[in-house]
Amino acid sequence: HRQIVELLDERKRPILPLPAQAVRFKELGVAPVPTFFPFDARPGVPVYDSVWPKDVLGAMRRTVLDKLAARGLDLRTTGRRIFLSRKGFVQRQLVNEAEIIDVLARHGFEVVYPEKLSFLEQIALYHSADVIVGSASSALTNCIFCNDSARVVALIHENRSFNFRGYTSMIESSGAQVLFIRGSTVPSDNTHPFHVNYTVTPGQVLRGLESVGFGT
Repeated sequence: HRQIVELLDERKRPILPLPAQAVRFKELGVAPVPTFFPFDARPGVPVYDSVWPKDVLGAMRRTVLDKLAARGLDLRTTGRRIFLSRKGFVQRQLVNEAEIIDVLARHGFEVVYPEKLSFLEQIALYHSADVIVGSASSALTNCIFCNDSARVVALIHENRSFNFRGYTSMIESSGAQVLFIRGSTVPSDNTHPFHVNYTVTPGQVLRGLESVGFGT
C-alpha cells in the first residue's frame, strides 16, 4: 500500500508510518466503500452492476507508469503468456486449476502467484504480457497496467450478478481487451453467490484464447 500511495502522490507529501500496535483515534474520517467501489448502482437491482470511470483509472495508470519509467523500470512488452493462480485463496477458487495449468503450460504459459510479488514487480509483469488468463478476482485488477495490445481471459462462475461491467471498464482503461468465460458453479450452502468456487473446462479456455486472437 505504501508503494501505491507513493506512486500516486503528485505533491510529494510525507507518509507517516504508524507504530505496529493498536492506535486509538479521537476522530477518523473514512470514505465509505461505495465512494470508490459503487456496488448496487441501479435502484432495485441487487447485483454488483456498475461501470468504473475509465478516464480516472486511465489517468491513475499513466501517473504510475510514467513515474516507474522515470525510475528506469523496464516496461517493454516481452510476449509473455501468464496464468494468474488463485490457489492460495479460499473463495472464488478455480477448483480444477491444476488441470488448466497443465493444459496452458503446453502452450507457453507460466504460472504466477501475484501475492508473492511486490507492487512494482506486478506492474512490470502485467505490462510485459501479451495474454493473461486468471480468475476474475483482486489479482485481475492489476490488468489496469497491461500494455494496450494485451488480451485478458477472465474466468468466473456462472452467476450473472458478478460485476462484469466493473472489471471490463477497469481492464479496458489500459487499452487491453477482456473476454469472460463463465464456468460451472460448485454448489455451496455457506458461500455468497458472488464468491462461490467453480470449474472451467480446458476446451473453454482454449476456445477463449483462440477467440481473442491467441491461437494455441
